[in-house]
Parts: sequence; structure tokens; C-alpha cells
Amino acid sequence: VATGKLLRSEFIGRSIYELFADLPSPLEAHRRALAGEAHHAIVEYVGSPWDAYYQPVRDGEGKVMGVAGVAVDIGERLRTLTELRQTEEGARRILEAVPAGIVLVSAQGAILDANRKAVEILGLQRWQAGELFLGDVVRALGAGVHGQGQAEQLRLRKRELAAPGLGVE
Repeated sequence: VATGKLLRSEFIGRSIYELFADLPSPLEAHRRALAGEAHHAIVEYVGSPWDAYYQPVRDGEGKVMGVAGVAVDIGERLRTLTELRQTEEGARRILEAVPAGIVLVSAQGAILDANRKAVEILGLQRWQAGELFLGDVVRALGAGVHGQGQAEQLRLRKRELAAPGLGVE
């Protein structure tokens, strides 16, 4: 079975000391597991990062008999995360450049994020955006409540709505 650039047959019957002779990191992790210490490491192998776990295997009396290990190629996942971060940063730059207020709201009405102009229009501090509900902000603005007093009233309202059993997070 092919796993990325590697074949299972390349590993069967071979010692870890032979497989990773040029890579001190997996060998050190293996030695630590043989000494009784479970260990986790990100290891570079065949041009890709691998998420590796090493666990001592013990007999009925607790004596270490060997090591069980598993490694997962995380190269594609890391590349995807990097692309996602770049996309999010680009979207953030666009949102901040728009001269209108834009608010991202959850299905429950909680404000998840807001651009700088929306924060200015709503009279909030940037950090407050994630603590409030849009409906409450709109009602407060309609009632003429602005600034810190509005933020405190809305924070209290969110706590009331987030009480156990009401299903609001």
C-alpha cells in the first residue's frame, strides 16, 4: 500500500536504526520510549513533516518490552493550514479596506467579528465584538445607548442568554 512517497514494504522487517540511520530525532525518541518515556515529535522524513508518537510497551510487571509508534504525514495538512491563513489574512485586508461596517454573525445572532468601521459605527471596542449579540446592539443603538454603558448592558444580556439550558453560547 502506498503512503505518500513511501511503501509499506520499505519498512517491514527493517530495524528503526537502519531506517533512520541519518535522522537522530526518531532514534532519540525511540530510545526515550525504550527508557519508559512516552514521547511525541514532529519529524522531517522524505521531504515531509510527520507527526510521530512513541509509546513504551510494557509486560504484566511493568517492564518495557519494546516500543509502539505511529507517524502520520502532516505535510498536506500544514500546507492547507498555511493557505487558509493566507486566505483569511487577504479577506481581513479586504474587509478592513471597505468603507462600510461589516459584521460577521453566528446563526444565534452572536457577533463573531466586525471590521474597524463596524466597530466605530456600533460604538464598541474591537475586543467586545465577540461578546455581544447583534440584535442587542441594534436595540441599544435605537434606544440611544452608546459607548461603555452599552457594552456593559449588552455583556450582561449575553450572560443572561447564555445561562445553562438556554442553548446560547
